[in-house]
Amino acid sequence: MSVKRSGSAVRRLVAWIAAGGTLSGAIILFAQQQPVSQAPPSTFRGGVDVVQLDVSVLDQQRRPVTGLQTSDFTVLEDGKPRPIVAFVPVTLADAAPPPGQAAWVRDVASDVTTNAVRPEGRLVVIMLDWSIRVDDQILARKIAAATVDQLGPGDLAAVVYDSGFANAGTPQNFTADRARLLDAINRPAATALHNPPRGPMHDPRNGNDVMIDDPEGFESGDCFCRVCAPEAITRIADAVRDVQGRRKILIFIGTYFRSYESLLGTPSRPNVPGPPAAITGVVLPSTNWTTCATRLRDAREKMLRATSLANLTIHTLDPVGIESPGNSPLGGKAIGIQERQHDLPVLADLTGGRTVMNTEAPEAQLPALFGESQVYYLVAFTPAASSTNGKLHRVEVKVARPGVSVRTRSGYITGETGEGSRAAANTSETAGIVGGVLPRTDVPLSVSAAPFAVPGSAEKAAVAITLGVQQDAASGRGRQGPVRVVSAAFDRNGRSVNSETKTVSISPRADASGDRAYELLSRLPLKPGRYEVRVGIEGGGSGAAWPPTAATSRNTVGHPIGSSCLTSA
Repeated sequence: MSVKRSGSAVRRLVAWIAAGGTLSGAIILFAQQQPVSQAPPSTFRGGVDVVQLDVSVLDQQRRPVTGLQTSDFTVLEDGKPRPIVAFVPVTLADAAPPPGQAAWVRDVASDVTTNAVRPEGRLVVIMLDWSIRVDDQILARKIAAATVDQLGPGDLAAVVYDSGFANAGTPQNFTADRARLLDAINRPAATALHNPPRGPMHDPRNGNDVMIDDPEGFESGDCFCRVCAPEAITRIADAVRDVQGRRKILIFIGTYFRSYESLLGTPSRPNVPGPPAAITGVVLPSTNWTTCATRLRDAREKMLRATSLANLTIHTLDPVGIESPGNSPLGGKAIGIQERQHDLPVLADLTGGRTVMNTEAPEAQLPALFGESQVYYLVAFTPAASSTNGKLHRVEVKVARPGVSVRTRSGYITGETGEGSRAAANTSETAGIVGGVLPRTDVPLSVSAAPFAVPGSAEKAAVAITLGVQQDAASGRGRQGPVRVVSAAFDRNGRSVNSETKTVSISPRADASGDRAYELLSRLPLKPGRYEVRVGIEGGGSGAAWPPTAATSRNTVGHPIGSSCLTSA
């Protein structure tokens, strides 16, 4: 990526971890429509009167506990019991292909994308950290590829880079397309530099020639004090917090996480040649000294709050292999090895995940990691009448089984939404229709796109988009009336590149069942490159448009009622 500052690169992480096909190949597509007033199709349809939790219950060997009933659960809101109004156990399908089906079939994406996304499954974010060195790339990619191989039929995954050190990599938005995920993983990426000894001013922890350059981030404008990792995780958690009914997992692949200010109170300053005075013992004159303590503390606290609210579990996998003085990312000295092995597990420890270190085959642990979320429970409760917008309400779930651990989000905020849940479209109106993480499913939609060269110009191209709409007779919609179609293209950083909004009058004919199906066409002029295309509709019911405010509907916990991107080959 060409972005040089980590903030802009991952500000809309997960909602817009944009990547996709080129204009000569596949296009990432989005299918979404406005919700309408109708009876909810399932128990856990987003509403205004219940709060939904996804709850994992693990035994002492971290295996999911099965067979639990509603009576086994107690939900506390702000310390007070609340009635459970819905309860559904979820058992996910295995990642292995069905008997008789070749494994390669899973990797072939359809030419048509639909919004028929399963309500259950996992959201998996593969995060490649700034600290991955050239030496660690092979194992890091092996871990990431093995993560993709563990995805089940209802799972969606994304690939993320958290700073400028890795921004040469290509991020990938949520998709079930394994080929796209592997393509993002295997593309060349910049990595953390080595820091060989360079005399008495060099970091004394270094005892080899492969130590990370400036591991504490004292002089890294891209990731000063190394807060880019917790800040990126915070943005990921904020973006997926709005998604209900799915387990959320972050696979953190990296060699170092700065969990605390190891030299608390000792001044350091960015953009000063050479290592900081805290390491060299040489005080450089300045009137603008700063420390990393406050930055790190604030970033950690925000990260912990965001991951708790989103119920995001982080598993940390170390691509170093078996650590030795000759390959340690913090040098061969004992102090560096101890510091790394103390700090790296912090992410998993804080979120209930696992840390895999000191093994040449960390990818072998992924089946066990995914097995923890193979079975979970959807629990809905009615909030207290005193719940008001903007207030954080603490949530605790207890299970009447000895020796079990319970994982769910720690609370909910009424009338508030995550930072990453909106699209960066040209207008707020467009953002409301094509923004979000999972697609709305009120009306079945299908999308296909085809790129075309513009005659006489090597710098121009166009994407033709066909949106198929299927409106059932029972809904009472689909009769003659105006339909507004929004098509928008975004670059891999989630920035709007182009969009088209048009209103067409429709008069679809009903088939034998009374359902009405029709197609809407759009065209987006684009320069050759990699884009994500999202399409949505509004209207088409009895000659009247659907409520425009439905695009920003919120339920009790401030979650949008849908949206996501899918991929199409």
